Amino acid sequence: MINATRALLLICAHLLLVDVNAQDPLSKVLKEELHREYAQLKVADKNVYYMSYRVDDIMSYRVNASFGVINSIDSSRVRIFTPTIRVGTYQFDNTHNIQFDGASGSLPIVNSEDLLRLSIWKSTDMAYKNAAQMYEQLLTNKKVRVAEEDTAADFSHAKKEVYFDEPLNYAQLKPDLQEIANRLKSYTVIFKQNPDLLMGGANFEFKITRKYFVDTDGSDIAENATETWQSIYGNSKADDGMELPLYKLYFAYNPAELPSSDSVILDVKTMSTKLSQLRKSPLADPFVGPAILSGRAAGVFFTKYLGIGLKVKE
Repeated sequence: MINATRALLLICAHLLLVDVNAQDPLSKVLKEELHREYAQLKVADKNVYYMSYRVDDIMSYRVNASFGVINSIDSSRVRIFTPTIRVGTYQFDNTHNIQFDGASGSLPIVNSEDLLRLSIWKSTDMAYKNAAQMYEQLLTNKKVRVAEEDTAADFSHAKKEVYFDEPLNYAQLKPDLQEIANRLKSYTVIFKQNPDLLMGGANFEFKITRKYFVDTDGSDIAENATETWQSIYGNSKADDGMELPLYKLYFAYNPAELPSSDSVILDVKTMSTKLSQLRKSPLADPFVGPAILSGRAAGVFFTKYLGIGLKVKE
């Protein structure tokens, strides 16, 4: 009975894998190419010990308007491909003391497995050559340098993660760009009514991203994300020539979650009024007094303005 149950579970798992691969050819190709390339590179270079592939498949929709006129409505799609190859050991590899996250390239927006595999192979080959060259250079440098104080490993083992979101339906997610354009026109026409402004506009961008990650430790991830950015901005100039810009940004995961048109129109009117007031406002008087700095601001201030004038006595 136990054996029969186990067999049934294995069959279900196999059918699920087949169904996933059929729905998402890119996921299938990435996994197959990763293991094929890794096996071949290990034969050619025993120092290759880890590989990963990451793909960000991004569909973007954008609208721009200024002074009541639509300047552009466009869309684009790109697949950013980042192969990572580590040469050496977990303790010391080609990323030693280097801010490194792989060299990004791109994949074609097709479901043709042959074209995808060719593009993946070319990027992987380049990534390996760069990694191997860097590792040899680091080994040479290590021989002539004194021992380092920081002995932390360059990489560490991590538990594998497996997660799969259903493939995206881009047609269903596509926003109504004409309706969005009409809204941006209604916002920016308000700026047109203010003769003090040199610039008055609005931007909209909606991104749909499907992220893939597979590695030789067994992780296999495909997840979806959406983000919406909308902004309004204005610019004026004081009589003395000083530029006076104002900018307001709105964020939501989906376009429907953005603030209402009435709310944004109120913000536009407030911004327009404030820009006119700034043109007539006097310059701030010089101030000498205490200041409270915290976080990064304190570190930057002391390093830039005080640190350069201090000498440490040895």
